[in-house]
Amino acid sequence: MNELTKIANYHHSDKGTTAYSQHGFTDIYEKYFSPFRYEQINLLEIGVFEGASLRTYYDYFPKGNIHGIDIFDLSQYSNDRIKLHQLDQSNREQLAEFIDEIGVKFDIIIDDGSHHMDDQQISLYYLTKVLKSGGIYVLEDIHTSLGQNNTPLYGKTLQIMPNRVNTTLSYLKNKPLKSLYLTDAENQELAEQYEEVLVFERDNDKVPPSFGGKSITSILIKK
Repeated sequence: MNELTKIANYHHSDKGTTAYSQHGFTDIYEKYFSPFRYEQINLLEIGVFEGASLRTYYDYFPKGNIHGIDIFDLSQYSNDRIKLHQLDQSNREQLAEFIDEIGVKFDIIIDDGSHHMDDQQISLYYLTKVLKSGGIYVLEDIHTSLGQNNTPLYGKTLQIMPNRVNTTLSYLKNKPLKSLYLTDAENQELAEQYEEVLVFERDNDKVPPSFGGKSITSILIKK
């Protein structure tokens, strides 16, 4: 078991192999995150919940500055190297304001937020602006792309178009990247930003059949 997985399991993060949905994503991430481990990096995660993954990254990156975004005020999880920001990733204005005001370029950005198609793809557009060259963008839990239209998810319903043309899974598997949720100009701006787009999936009986019984994540590496 790698170090990132051990730490995730200790903090009961579902990115590890023992808690909640037991996604096992850390088995994948270790390869990509380990070169940054002892660097003074900046990491941003959308979706805080109970703070388990923020604590995981806090321990794994002992010199790292860890930022979390959530729709709720979760400032109780802040500490000397963890900083919380309250905003709604479905709100373009709030994303743009965050980009203008943050004053930080990130080495790693992880979207573990709403898991809705539009939010994932629009957030990718905005947050790519504050991702360093050579940085890693993780779009997580994209097995929601396998869900059925109008499935309830975090207070909204999934919007799945015929042939799944709008899903994030479809989006990532086609080149060049072209989202139905972005303007032509935004798509053009984003299309050539990433040198690698990798999708990882595995069968997982902890994930409901309504989401394909799979755990799926992705890693994008910026040019």
